[in-house]
Amino acid sequence: MDALSGRHQTTRGIWLARATKVAAPTTLVMDLEGSDGRERGEDDTSFERQSALFALAVADIVLVNMWAKDIGRETGAGKPLLKTIFQVNLKLFQPAPNRRRTVLLFVFRDRTKTPLEKLIETWEADLGRMWDAIAKPPQYEQYSLTDFFELQYAALSNFEDRQEEFLAETVLLRRNFTDEADEDEGFLRPSDEKLPGHALALSMGKVWEVVREHKDLNLPAHRVMVANIRCSEIMADQLDAFKHDAAWTTLAEEAGQDLATSFGQRAADLMDSCLEGYDEEAHYFERGVSEAKREELVEALEALVRPAFESQLALLRELALTVFKQQLAMGSGSPRSPGRGAATFVERAQRYTAEALEQFDSQLGEVVVPDTDWEAGPAREHLERDIAGHIHAARLEHVGESLRAAQQAASKEVTAAAMSLLESPPEDLWPRLSKVVAKAAIKASAQLDGAVEGYGLAEDELETTHAQVAAAARQQLLVHAREAANTALSRVKDRFSEVFQRDEQGMPRTWQPSVDIAAVTVAARRAAAQLLAQLCYVRSSGGGAAAAAAAAAGEAAVLRLADDVAGASGAAAGSGRLGRSSSAGDASGFDLQSAAEWPAGIGEEDVLLSPPQVRSIWRQFMSDSTFAVQQALATQEANRAAQNRLPPLWAIVAMVVLGFNEFMAVLYNPLWLIFLLLLFLFGKTVYQEMDVEREMQRGLLPGAIALSSKFVPALKKVTAQTIDSGRRFLQEAPEAAGAALLLAGLSLAAAQVPPPQPPPQPPGGLVVFPPSNAGLMPRRLVGFGRTHYYQIPERPVGTVVFFHGCARLSSAFFPYNPKICPECIGLPEELALTKQALRRGYAVLALTAKNERSQCWSSGGSWRTNDHSQAMTLIANFLLDRKLDSKPLYLHGMSSGATFALKLPRELQARQGDVERCGKGGVTAKSQKASKKARSRRDLLAERLVERRRVQEVEAGEEQGIGDLGGISCKELPLYRFPSPAKMQLILRQLRGIISTVSTPEPSNWNVFQEDNRNLVPGLDLPPIVFVAMSNDTYGAEQAPVHAVLLRRNGIPATSVTAHSQPVTPTWFSDRSPSITPTQSALIVAALKHPSIRMLNEDGWLETDPKQYELQANPRAFGWTLKLQSLLPWLQNESPVFNLDLRRSHIIDCLNAAYAKHENVAAYFTASIAWLESQGTADWDALLRLSTVQHLASLTAARVDVPLLSPLRGK
Repeated sequence: MDALSGRHQTTRGIWLARATKVAAPTTLVMDLEGSDGRERGEDDTSFERQSALFALAVADIVLVNMWAKDIGRETGAGKPLLKTIFQVNLKLFQPAPNRRRTVLLFVFRDRTKTPLEKLIETWEADLGRMWDAIAKPPQYEQYSLTDFFELQYAALSNFEDRQEEFLAETVLLRRNFTDEADEDEGFLRPSDEKLPGHALALSMGKVWEVVREHKDLNLPAHRVMVANIRCSEIMADQLDAFKHDAAWTTLAEEAGQDLATSFGQRAADLMDSCLEGYDEEAHYFERGVSEAKREELVEALEALVRPAFESQLALLRELALTVFKQQLAMGSGSPRSPGRGAATFVERAQRYTAEALEQFDSQLGEVVVPDTDWEAGPAREHLERDIAGHIHAARLEHVGESLRAAQQAASKEVTAAAMSLLESPPEDLWPRLSKVVAKAAIKASAQLDGAVEGYGLAEDELETTHAQVAAAARQQLLVHAREAANTALSRVKDRFSEVFQRDEQGMPRTWQPSVDIAAVTVAARRAAAQLLAQLCYVRSSGGGAAAAAAAAAGEAAVLRLADDVAGASGAAAGSGRLGRSSSAGDASGFDLQSAAEWPAGIGEEDVLLSPPQVRSIWRQFMSDSTFAVQQALATQEANRAAQNRLPPLWAIVAMVVLGFNEFMAVLYNPLWLIFLLLLFLFGKTVYQEMDVEREMQRGLLPGAIALSSKFVPALKKVTAQTIDSGRRFLQEAPEAAGAALLLAGLSLAAAQVPPPQPPPQPPGGLVVFPPSNAGLMPRRLVGFGRTHYYQIPERPVGTVVFFHGCARLSSAFFPYNPKICPECIGLPEELALTKQALRRGYAVLALTAKNERSQCWSSGGSWRTNDHSQAMTLIANFLLDRKLDSKPLYLHGMSSGATFALKLPRELQARQGDVERCGKGGVTAKSQKASKKARSRRDLLAERLVERRRVQEVEAGEEQGIGDLGGISCKELPLYRFPSPAKMQLILRQLRGIISTVSTPEPSNWNVFQEDNRNLVPGLDLPPIVFVAMSNDTYGAEQAPVHAVLLRRNGIPATSVTAHSQPVTPTWFSDRSPSITPTQSALIVAALKHPSIRMLNEDGWLETDPKQYELQANPRAFGWTLKLQSLLPWLQNESPVFNLDLRRSHIIDCLNAAYAKHENVAAYFTASIAWLESQGTADWDALLRLSTVQHLASLTAARVDVPLLSPLRGK
């Protein structure tokens, strides 16, 4: 604005800024482009008028800058522009009179001598004429300019001539725009229509759009814009009020919970009330806009009410469906009661369906909202589908339950007959079993037909159910057949023993010289072969001629095994029938000795034993039966020798004649009789003291060696006892002359025999209470007639259950203590396991196996003889009684105990289903006793036979798995004494891991894999598993990592570790057993290196397996224990430590660990339990490096709170 630069335009367009010199209130100044500027030209006045109209519409105060000398002029004063603006303002914006008046401030610049009042008078006269001359809408005809505008005036001096006055006047003028201005001079006016600051830009933008888009000032109605905004606000307010209306919220809550009374009408009234409120406020605005917004409000209200309406429809549908289900259930009889209510099932379903739909339609009127187009047809169709689905499900459920009942009846009947026939198979076994299956299927199918009568089953559906019943009967037969096949070896040996040991009348054979043992052997082996042939595969009655021929060929091939043996032994001549069978077998062309499969015609699903299995069973049977034959031959030879033992008759006569005088002398002399009687009693006592029968059971040579070492100590001991008894007798009856004579004789004998010496003691004595055993206080737990041991630390974190191996005792896990546990032996490896578990805070439970002879855990065969049910009960009761049922449970087993622990999770899941199926929560002792009384004598005999076979299998090391677990009938369930399903579920829930030491069962014998031996049984949940193998156990060392990989592929965390052989150092025994001193250890090691024993080489490595000291086939190990006792006499006592009994010896236990073939391993227990605690996520290699224990003797049971090594991740 430099005057020297010339005259040109200083403001272009419209500028808006805050007035910095007006503190309060906040004032925005808008500067408009001046009118009549030469830059736009004479014809382009549209923007001038648009900007003026814009300012008039949005500003509270419009300041019009006028030259005082233009007052009274027509064009110079801008009268045409103002006239047009007033007219269009009324037409387009339609302001409300006296509601909000815009202040028009006319500022006359370059004031002259003409008084301001005169200028105002002239200008107002011109404005009045201008207002009257414009065309106004009819509603504004009676209003004047001042009804819409407030006129204010101000005058300013010339800026160039009187600059100081100009500046002073502008300051006074600016003061009128602030709160400090006087009431009669200020320009600020209160207004209720002020916009918030954030909406100002939007409002001004919309006004400018209206002004700008209209040409020639034909502006569109700004009322539409206002109506849009205002109606939207009204709609939002009404919608928000509807949402928060207490009546609506109450109705919505009722609709969500139950059927609301008159829901439709109440919802419609609330919607109408909301719309009425909208109409009341929006009817002043543009009709089209308000109606459009009203439609939007209706849609929004319907969107709010629609979910509640649909919820009501759903509740109405559910109510009708529930009533239908109840009526159908009440009308139906018991699904298991044939005929009751079944004949009218279809009719009842149709009638109740019609009633349910009628009920739905009758209550629909209260749910439908008036004046809406919502339909209830889909909900009704949904109800019809639900009813039809329930009818179908009820029908399927009844048919399914009836089918299961029929299948169970058929299985029960098959079980009763199959168990009896398979126990002692007759020659026509399979024809009789086929008849049993067919009869059971027919009977159960008839039961099924009666149960489903009236349920609308088609003919093909009935045929399908009959086929399923027959399949269930056959499957049950297969279960029992496979169980019999799994114990084929013991059955074959029993059949052989039955024929071989008893004659045709059932009497035991005495093996007199007249008995033809070869012929008896051939007959017995043929009977065994015939039984084996019956257990090879299933014979089906409907298989056809090809199947019958294949079955005959296979049977002939099995019988030929016995014929071949008979021919090889020269006994074939004893039976002409054998030759015929052999020739028939040869004609068939099937060679069992080389075949891998049975002849074509025998289905794979019918095979019970494959040809390789048959050959293996027969070889084992021949090996075992040979001993019985040899015993019979030896007995016969002894009987023959006994018959020939008498001297000739003449010798007998001579002895009678010549010895008659001596016999009469002895008979008439009481002293000789007494002396001979005492001598007999003395010899019998020595015989019992030496335990001749037990020692001779070990074999002829080992028994003789053992008896030779016991003879002198036993003779001394009995002599001393005899002398003491004689002295006491004389003290009690000194007058007896015969006793005096006896005492004299015994004293003479005692003078020749040195007094008994106390048993030698180890150097340094026996360490009864080693310091490292402090804190071990075992307690006894008596269960099922056996003693088990446990110890619980303070604040236990869980439980570890130990299963010992064969020829081991549960008392081996706790140390010998003459006061607390005198029967405990505390073997080094087992004791170290206990200490490590207690150190980590775990309660320890060591269980005892049922088999008292072999001490092996039985995990297969008959459920009457294995240990599973009793172990389940013991573990569950222990956890519950000691309040450990909420803490983790881990299982540790060695050898047969490891196999038992690995099979326990699968058995728990299977038997839990059996107990739940029979509706029993465990079996009490009372019910078991009643069940035993109810059994016949035949059943009891069969059970004893099964038990005897089971013991023989375990002793022979031929324990077999149960294969197909199968189911147990409810009638048999009380015999097994299972815990309740809740207790079995408790064990499964708390089981966190298993440690298997020197046991890697075959996948086919583990019962956790499918038939492919690769994939787990569906639904089976196994815990993480650690396999611990030993290097000299070739199979276990190879299979342990293979098993771990196989389990990991099935999603089960598993790992493995192998313990290697170690040299026996001079402190080897004292490093492992806290009860052996270093001196004693060095003496034992030196003796084992002695040339007479040579169990250890010069470097301390074991030359052979130390457990084979009773096997003559191993000359290196045979008798080494006796030789060691001869070198170290203090090893011959009955000490719990210094003995050489396989079950109780610390020395043999340590040597087994050094040889690394088949022994417990304690070195990796801490690492294993830590890895199991992490559920297989910890770094196994790092745990082995950090936690492997080498010096077992120094371990203590003191609690060490070791946290889980969770940072060691990666494997």
